[in-house]
Amino acid sequence: MLILSVSAGLLACLIGQSLGRPAVANADRSLKELQKARVDILTERVAMAKKAAKAGAGFTDEIRFWEERLAIASAEMDGKTAELRRIYERRLEAIKAAEQAAEKLHKVGSGSFAEVLEARYFRVETEIALARLK
Repeated sequence: MLILSVSAGLLACLIGQSLGRPAVANADRSLKELQKARVDILTERVAMAKKAAKAGAGFTDEIRFWEERLAIASAEMDGKTAELRRIYERRLEAIKAAEQAAEKLHKVGSGSFAEVLEARYFRVETEIALARLK
């Protein structure tokens, strides 16, 4: 449920951002410039999530979601592989727990198999990210 909520929020943010700002289609931008732009965008998004939560229109999970994305982007930009590895390892632990919970709920008939597959997908994606760091 949280994943769907966050996905919907992300789509709304992407659409809102594209309507309010001119597109930057400069293929000559360096990797560092693009990474900095990503960090700037995520910093702004974290602030928006915090403001929404403070006003009662957002969720703490959404703040954590965007803060994690910001931490990953910052670590990538700064070349902090050890920090990136720690973030992915923490994420992997949380996803494994969510996957086990989804499987239990599915077995007793309270959860869907789609939720199990989503958790598995995010676990494998995180394992791939960790493998790329090695």
